[in-house]
Amino acid sequence: MKLTLSVIGLVIIFIVLSLTCYGLFTKVKIVEREIGDFCLIYEKHVGDYIGVGQVIDRVYSKLLGEDAIEPTRGFGLYYDDPKKVKKGNLRSIVGGILDKQDEDKIEHLKTHYKVKKISYPSSTSKCNT
Repeated sequence: MKLTLSVIGLVIIFIVLSLTCYGLFTKVKIVEREIGDFCLIYEKHVGDYIGVGQVIDRVYSKLLGEDAIEPTRGFGLYYDDPKKVKKGNLRSIVGGILDKQDEDKIEHLKTHYKVKKISYPSSTSKCNT
């Protein structure tokens, strides 16, 4: 009986310590901040939102293969509510976010891709569209 209680106690201690290490008892801190300008390289998509992954992959592959640019972040802007709009009419733009070190290639990219800038008032980005 003592052995069983000892094993159960050790298991409980192990579980509590593991949960503590993984942050279960840590307070969540929510912070709101501006994170900068975004230069979006994208394609328009009309249709079921389930198909946007293929479009993001296509833009990424083209940027990597043809332009030697490897975006580290993808994005999607979804304009319509799928509960209110038929799947075939859903509109979105999806693609990659151009990293700062590749902004000097923006003029070339504008000839091959759609480019959109999302910025804050204190913008210093070269992605002027």
